[in-house]
This record gives sequence, structure tokens and C-alpha cells, in this order.
Amino acid sequence: MRESGKSSLGLAGSLLIAHPNLLDPNFRRSILFISANDPEEGSFGFVINRPTGKMVEDFLPDREQGALERVPVFIGGPVAQDQLTFALFAWDEKNNRWSAGRT
Repeated sequence: MRESGKSSLGLAGSLLIAHPNLLDPNFRRSILFISANDPEEGSFGFVINRPTGKMVEDFLPDREQGALERVPVFIGGPVAQDQLTFALFAWDEKNNRWSAGRT
């Protein structure tokens, strides 16, 4: 039996596009941005192509959000849908890939 070693393939900063035949409703026709990927800890990412049709102010009506009030909200995936996560996407020139900061 062959031992599985650590993969050198780093997926952080990558886009994953769902295969057209994928039927799982959580990921069907989805585009995912992988913001963190570690062989030991697993991966973290966002579905980036499912708009809710709402803005931040619709989810936090009792809080002053300034410029964030008019930021569109997307359904980021099937996990932790009771949380609002902000992601800032930026091009990382050094590594030639997208990176995301999240709060």
C-alpha cells in the first residue's frame, strides 16, 4: 500500500468551478474562491456567484454601517449561514494569485 504524503498543491487563491453534472444543491453551478487551504487544517472558501438580492443594511438594520450599507450580500456557502462574513479580494502580485482577507 502506498503512503499518502503531503500534497504540494496549494489551492489558496484559486477558483473552483462546479462540474456541470454536479447535482448537490449546495454547490450546483457554483464558483468557489478558496481563501485558505492546508493539508492538516482543511480548506475555507466562499461561493461567490449566489447573490441574495439584499444589501448589508438589510441584515443589520439597527446598526450604522456607513459605506458598507450598500454592499451586496452573497450566499457564501452551506456552512454558518447565520453569520455575516466580509471578504476583501485583492490581487497578490508576489504570488500571482487572488487573496482574500476576512473578518
